[in-house]
Amino acid sequence: MSQQQTPAIITSTSTTTNNGVVVGCQDSFIRMYHSFSSSSEQQEPIQPSGLLVGHTKPVSALDSISLEGSSRILSGGWDADIRMFDGSTMECLMILENCNNLEEAGQQSESEDTVKIRGKGHNQEVLALTHCKTSTPNEALIFSGGMDSRIKIWNLKASPDGKQDQIELVTTILQKEAQQERAIWSLTADSSLNSPVVYSSCLEDGMVRGYDVTTLKMVAKMKLHLNDVRHVKVANCLDSKPCLFTCSSDKSLKCVDLRANKVAMRVENISQNVLMNFILDDTSERLYLADSGGSIYNFDTRMSLKKVDEVKNAHRGGITKLVYNKGMLYSGGGADKTLKAWNCGGGKKLTPVATVEVNDPIFAMTKLY
Repeated sequence: MSQQQTPAIITSTSTTTNNGVVVGCQDSFIRMYHSFSSSSEQQEPIQPSGLLVGHTKPVSALDSISLEGSSRILSGGWDADIRMFDGSTMECLMILENCNNLEEAGQQSESEDTVKIRGKGHNQEVLALTHCKTSTPNEALIFSGGMDSRIKIWNLKASPDGKQDQIELVTTILQKEAQQERAIWSLTADSSLNSPVVYSSCLEDGMVRGYDVTTLKMVAKMKLHLNDVRHVKVANCLDSKPCLFTCSSDKSLKCVDLRANKVAMRVENISQNVLMNFILDDTSERLYLADSGGSIYNFDTRMSLKKVDEVKNAHRGGITKLVYNKGMLYSGGGADKTLKAWNCGGGKKLTPVATVEVNDPIFAMTKLY
């Protein structure tokens, strides 16, 4: 090209960013979808870029941890196992095996590059996974829960390449009340305190319970809903105060100011259907909520959870999970077996970007770093 020639400049409304998603399905496989064009003008298919295998039953819980220069993907399944994968190489680094075989409890074994910790995991389906960072770089507390009514707290010390990752079971909390065990449905952690507090919900009583990670004592017990609490999440809101958001099949969404110990915001009778899941954006200014009828709702947390947008029939049937990642919203369908991507448009109206036919019910989702 001569000095007088100028290369053509092509402009487009499409941008490519690393804002992918990880999807866990009924068929026991975990599908990864990496970067793709986030154009609001036309729909394009999302191509699976990776497949994580190992679970023998449906994958019912997923979480992802961002570390210095790397990431980890955690998965829990109906097989009661928890698996940890390298987010870059997709290699299974560790298996926290179920404790059904008590004779091997506490033993560690290595199969090729995968470390197996035997007998310290759950003994029924794992339904919830979450984490919080510690003050030490590349360390995190991992919280797992499920049908066995136990919250297990793990300490992860991650290495740059994943080969020297260390994880140990710190303690186990039995969620039991009036001699009745309560299965764990959703977990979230408040790490703003000197000692983190993990909050849990179940499908029986509309309660949210909080446990101090250090003392293991129940420090909070809130009757927030009439029916089962489907999802809980702690986020900084209301002038950067830690708040607990909850949704329930009683068709309400609530926000609790954890420092004032009171309900600060609420929305009642949102839908005629069951509220299934919600997610906040990176600023915690927008909350996206999905129901069992296939609709997605958009609320502004700065305006007392005012509804600013609604997408009816976003899916054919119930939406099981939502994930927000760098301006993109992902919705997963259990009934129509599809994953959909939406451009959040700066927090305004959702516009469809892409649809992928997963061809299997979606049970769990998390963001891909």
